[in-house]
Amino acid sequence: MLLKLTQRGMVSEKDAAVTLCSVRSVCYAACAAWVRVQRIHIGFAGVAGISSNINGLLSVVYHRRVYMWVKLMKAGSLYGCHQLASRSFFIQNRQLPLCARCSGVMIGSLFAYALFFFWTPPLLLCISGLAIMFADWLIQYLKIKESTNPRRLITGLIGGYSLATLFCMGVRLIFQMIYS
Repeated sequence: MLLKLTQRGMVSEKDAAVTLCSVRSVCYAACAAWVRVQRIHIGFAGVAGISSNINGLLSVVYHRRVYMWVKLMKAGSLYGCHQLASRSFFIQNRQLPLCARCSGVMIGSLFAYALFFFWTPPLLLCISGLAIMFADWLIQYLKIKESTNPRRLITGLIGGYSLATLFCMGVRLIFQMIYS
């Protein structure tokens, strides 16, 4: 419902996110209290208390997953991602914590850190990779052509790999200058 109101311009994205986080926090607190009560109940009733309240236990598991999702969304925001729904991927109707381009940058960076000592691309190739990501962003920003999520992911992978490789090259250069 908040998403529909946000899309219609009736509620700002920030207000919707704050409201959603508040509602989920209240739900999580209620579930935590329910678990405490059920522990007492199970202690007195034994196994019968577990079987009679299995639906409530499943509800607690669901709300803990929601709470985990909210924490991941906050982490994505701290990473610097705008988290626009139109530019993000969804899994089981849940938005990923990073948009398509930031997801690509993160995955590309992880690959670069893992592969840096086995293969280092030339400096010009790294700069070209960053230029490709910048060109995709610029074309979209100037409203020449709207970028798609798969294109954002691919250019993010290229740019993230290039950026992390340049960072590793810089660190290696600094260590060579210090220790030689």
